[in-house]
Amino acid sequence: MGHSFYPMGARSNWLFYAVSIFLIAAQFYLNISVRMKILVILLASSLVLYAVSRTELGQRFLAYLGDTRKEIRKIVWPTQQETMKSVLMVALFVMSAAVFWWIVDAMIAKFFALILKIVS
Repeated sequence: MGHSFYPMGARSNWLFYAVSIFLIAAQFYLNISVRMKILVILLASSLVLYAVSRTELGQRFLAYLGDTRKEIRKIVWPTQQETMKSVLMVALFVMSAAVFWWIVDAMIAKFFALILKIVS
């Protein structure tokens, strides 16, 4: 059985402990300079990231990030000219669809207006 992350094995109370430590630390944190706050945040973040990276889940996440980076390098990105052509095609299609549905809407409105005129 490995080392447990939860204090004293209390899985339901770890959030209480974390919030308590945060509230106590916040009292000291509020009275320090901005530069010191940034340093504290960077140091705390580094410690948390290091601690998480030592867990099995952290190791799997780091492996996932490595695999993702490898896959991103395999992507063949479009050139600026290809991108501009695609943007133009999408814009033209959207405008054409808007005009088409505007005409359909106008025809339906005229049809219902005609029906209401006949009925009344």
